[in-house]
Amino acid sequence: MRRLCVVALLTLLSLANLDNAFACLCSDGANWTKPGEARRFLDKEFRDAVIVFSGKVVTRDMFKVTIKAEKFWKGDIKEEVILSTGAKKIPRKDRNDEDMVSISTCDYKFEAGKKYLVFAKSIDGELITRRCSGTDLLSNSGKTVTYLNEMK
Repeated sequence: MRRLCVVALLTLLSLANLDNAFACLCSDGANWTKPGEARRFLDKEFRDAVIVFSGKVVTRDMFKVTIKAEKFWKGDIKEEVILSTGAKKIPRKDRNDEDMVSISTCDYKFEAGKKYLVFAKSIDGELITRRCSGTDLLSNSGKTVTYLNEMK
């Protein structure tokens, strides 16, 4: 009985800490303490992205974020860019209950009213960015913006 209680307790504790159990594994982006590594990282992310721009988040919901674009380094210039947040609806086939929502710790967490530098890819016809892509608050991206300006 004691063993069963210990197993149940450990199971509950692991489920309560799912963010850490399934953490996004990636670099922390452009590490400017090592400029060569930062440039290689950004070169790859720039090549992989279909659009690189800066702008301010005007709306955000569970599934979409709309950003008023201010400057483009790559991609089609638009006044507003709509990105997927990465969250997906998963229909329940076994019941008539509400759909489940799948999210990932790799999804970038945008906040309305803040400005960002965005590296976005196209996945299944949607623009999306991840925490590991070079996307960051614009206020944290001074050296990255300087490097992007030099690339042009």
